[in-house]
Parts: sequence; structure tokens; C-alpha cells
Amino acid sequence: MATPNWLANLVRGSANEINLVPVPRVHDYHPVVNDVAAPVLPFALNREATHAFWTLEGADVRVTFDGSDPVAGANGHLFVDGAQGCWAAERMAAARAVRNAAANAHFHITQLYRR
Repeated sequence: MATPNWLANLVRGSANEINLVPVPRVHDYHPVVNDVAAPVLPFALNREATHAFWTLEGADVRVTFDGSDPVAGANGHLFVDGAQGCWAAERMAAARAVRNAAANAHFHITQLYRR
């Protein structure tokens, strides 16, 4: 399977992430973010995953990492529609999200590991 362009660009951009590749035999995940604050991942990442690359699609969301619930328009970091990033597995596991507007959003998450 060919490496997607977004992933190739990501790993070229950071010496810290230069050896990150998708975890074999693990499908991407597409959680919906609605008006109820919830973990971004309702399950543990694959045991081989050290990082997760994500994109946000559909709407803006608020995200917290400290165990508190994000609140639309008030609490949490604002991530805008189209945002993307690469988080360590621990940060991804701690992330809680809620939509910041009337429309639902969804994350597209790919689990990565160091080769």
C-alpha cells in the first residue's frame, strides 16, 4: 500500500516524527463529535501505536486534555474545521471533544508507530 501524501508530508516536516508509519492491519477511525462531551477515542489505541495523526472535518470543535469536559464556546482548545495534527498516544487517549456549533464534526484518525 502506498503512503498517503498527507502522511509523507507530515513525516518529512519533523525530525521527531521522521520514522512514524501507519500501524499494520489497523483501520482508520472516524469518531463523530456531537453536542455531548466525550472521549475522542472510546477505546485504547493499538498496543503498537505511539502516535495518532488526525484531521478534523465538518465543523469546529473544543478539545480538553485535563479530564474536564469541553464546553462549546467556553472551555477547551478550539480546533477549526480542516485542522490536523499528530499527537502522542497519551495525548490522544486524554482528548475529550464537543462540537462548537450546531453541526456535528468528525475526526479521521490514523494510528502510527515508530519503525
